[in-house]
Amino acid sequence: MPFYCKERKYTMQAGSVLCKNWKGWLTSLCASLMLALPIHAEEVGNTDKSRKDSERNVDKTKYDAKSLVNALENRNRAPKLVNNVDETLPLFDEKYDWKEYKRVSKAIHFLLDHAEDAWPELVRHLDDERYCMTYDSFGFAGNLSVGEICRWIIEYWLHAPYFNSQMVPHFELVWRKLDGYPGTLRKEQLKRWCEKRSHKKLYELQIEACEWVLRIIPTLDDLEEQERIVFRKAIEHRIEELRKSQKPVHASQFGKERATGYDALQAEKIRSRVQSREKKG
Repeated sequence: MPFYCKERKYTMQAGSVLCKNWKGWLTSLCASLMLALPIHAEEVGNTDKSRKDSERNVDKTKYDAKSLVNALENRNRAPKLVNNVDETLPLFDEKYDWKEYKRVSKAIHFLLDHAEDAWPELVRHLDDERYCMTYDSFGFAGNLSVGEICRWIIEYWLHAPYFNSQMVPHFELVWRKLDGYPGTLRKEQLKRWCEKRSHKKLYELQIEACEWVLRIIPTLDDLEEQERIVFRKAIEHRIEELRKSQKPVHASQFGKERATGYDALQAEKIRSRVQSREKKG
């Protein structure tokens, strides 16, 4: 299901109109993030000073949304992407700080878990172009900005009530159509969409997403009528649960697509490969 759009370089424009596959690639990186060990708020600071300041706090469980989002900024320079016929390679600088890379990975994981508290900041930073992370998906590397990670987190939480292997039938066209709320919106539109609903709680936004699924179920041509009925009942039951609990479905409870990160050893091997190709001309 997930693909990386090779036409994109550093900042992939949000919106499936320009690149229908980019969001699948963004979604795919969650699997590797979920494998990370549990972390604490003090580990995701964006600077050495912030980490030292956090250590002075008596209650280390406290954090603020702005700091969580700012912690996504990677102080390294984004690597140059070298395109080949069947792959895209990241050319990391020899002085690339891999401890910083690991810190940012943890920061993404932590923000994903605390997205509800940081929701206004996530929306505010949708157009944040600061470098965040470099990931590989099926041989194609990509540099993600802070804004792109914020968008991914927002959409992942909106999809959470219905977009999982237990509820969504495994048909390619079904996945493609359901992977669109509000994925068809461009970056600026998504920001307006969220700002217009700033008075709503996250579980209410998830209900709205589920209601969108109910409207689109009749158009899922890959499903038999009985499958549509079962799927519709499952969504209606999910809406009832959300209204009763008034708590959102947690986003990190689903998603099996794969993406991998990089390390110093891989970076060195890639540099050697690129240099070797350049010498051969």
